[in-house]
Amino acid sequence: MWVRFPRGCLHLFSLHSLRTIFTGLRPPYLYFIMYIKTQTKTQIKDAKNVFTDLFKVLLILFILFSIFASQPTAGEIENINQAQAETITASKINFKNPDKDLSFNSLAVEKYKYHTNKNKQIQKIEKYMQKYTPKSPITAELLWQQSKLHNFPVSFLLAVGHSESHLGSAGRGAKTYNPYNVGNTDAGDYKPVVCGQANRCLDNWKHGINQFISLIKRCYFHDNEVVSLQTWISRDFRAVRCNIAGKRYMSNPQASTKYRNRISNLKAFGIDF
Repeated sequence: MWVRFPRGCLHLFSLHSLRTIFTGLRPPYLYFIMYIKTQTKTQIKDAKNVFTDLFKVLLILFILFSIFASQPTAGEIENINQAQAETITASKINFKNPDKDLSFNSLAVEKYKYHTNKNKQIQKIEKYMQKYTPKSPITAELLWQQSKLHNFPVSFLLAVGHSESHLGSAGRGAKTYNPYNVGNTDAGDYKPVVCGQANRCLDNWKHGINQFISLIKRCYFHDNEVVSLQTWISRDFRAVRCNIAGKRYMSNPQASTKYRNRISNLKAFGIDF
């Protein structure tokens, strides 16, 4: 049975229906774009997780590498042990009378022509000591006098004294009147100072300076050879004669770097004598 609608109703019904249907729909390309965006977000999230995990792994590897790299190798340990074993000991050096031993000083080095202006040079020494060894009980004049008396460079005395005991104001050198630690061996480090047991105790600072000059001239330089810090460094601080030939003055394997810095410090104060 057919039902008649008023004229125009079917037409209006059809347009309304179509409009309702197609209003809720989107073009096909929009669905494709939405799909791509969803997949991209998922991939980006996954990529971030991967990079985060990779960064953590690399960080752990870097920390482990830093720890192992900071440890000395077997060869370095052997070199350090050898350097410590070669450090001079009081029993290897014969010191009967350092002042008397210096009687032949003119044979060991040529005359230093730089001991000319006493007051000016002492002022330079004092300025150096005020900056680097302000608590030193040793006077600049004493260093200059012993340097001139024994034809020995002040720069050598300052550099070694500064490095070993801050010129008698630190460490065992300060407690033994032995500013250059001659005979004060590594066995006495970080222990109470006991004279005669890894420590060589002297009577006064002059004696300590003369003992050092005697040792360097007799054992670390040849006759008629000019004493200089550069030569001593180039030989790795090793003796060239006496019963300690080939032995290092100190056990520190990095001493060369320290003493090159000392040379720069001395030049800054014009101490080339």
